[in-house]
Amino acid sequence: QRLLAAWEHPVRVAATLEEAVDVAAEEADSLELVLTDYQLGGGVTGIHAVEAVERRLGRQVSVVVITGDTSPEPIAEAARHGLRLLYKPVDPRVLASLMKSIQ
Repeated sequence: QRLLAAWEHPVRVAATLEEAVDVAAEEADSLELVLTDYQLGGGVTGIHAVEAVERRLGRQVSVVVITGDTSPEPIAEAARHGLRLLYKPVDPRVLASLMKSIQ
């Protein structure tokens, strides 16, 4: 969050899927990118949250999923949904380059 703010990107944080949907709805016109952890807790993944956000907005959003899980599941799920996946710890240079390529 601090890194993105230092790069002068507006940041909104959500702790739950429901909060993510509400924040996305509030920022619908300016929402450019969703960065989400893969595991959000309670059996919910960041991919579930992205699906809910896209349903609420009625459009697709650019997404980067971040995970420390190197098992095949997050890789396959991100690929199935056409989402970019980064592994923790995230190299700021890689994140910056990826964000630039999305915009």
